[in-house]
Parts: sequence; C-alpha cells; structure tokens
Amino acid sequence: MEDISHYYHWLFVKAGRYELWRKVLLYITVILLSASIYLKGYILYSSTLLALIAQIASWVYKTKIESLNSLAHDLHNIHIIAMAYDKIPSQFELSHLKSRVGLWAATKV
Repeated sequence: MEDISHYYHWLFVKAGRYELWRKVLLYITVILLSASIYLKGYILYSSTLLALIAQIASWVYKTKIESLNSLAHDLHNIHIIAMAYDKIPSQFELSHLKSRVGLWAATKV
C-alpha cells in the first residue's frame, strides 16, 4: 500500500522538475525572440533557430509532464480506492466503480 504512494509522489516530483526545465526553455525562447528584434544577419537567423529549437524542446517536455501527471493521478486514485477497501482492487472493480459514479452523476443532472 505504501509503495503506491511513493510511486505517485515521485511521479509528481519528476513532473515538477520537468516543468521547471520547461519554464527555463520558455524564458530562453522569449529572450532570444526579444533579442532578435535588435540583431542583424547571421546572428538573427541563429537566434531565431535557437528559439525554435527551445520551443520544440518545451513542447516535448510538456507532453512528458502531461503523461507523468496522468499516470500519477491514476496511481493516486487507485491508492485512494485501495485505502477505502483495504486491498488493491482489480481492473473490473475499478471500471465498475467508475460506471456507478457516472450513473449517479447522470441521475443528479
């Protein structure tokens, strides 16, 4: 039971680290694009190319962050259900609980 909490905790921590690097890349992109206003010639092209590379790397980090956060949320949900039932539920039990919650929400609407 404790192992699951460690797993999703460290997935959130790892996603936070990637988010920090993503923000650094976004700041670099903004600085390079701002500097390209005043640059000429070859330096202008290289500055713009570096900004494009930093932006693409930022997009890659964003997809990694989203997948890590999604996995961490799923593990967190399983951990909460396991704490409620004192055992790790099977996939069938999880889907059954999700459908019951969905039907309950539909009746309330």
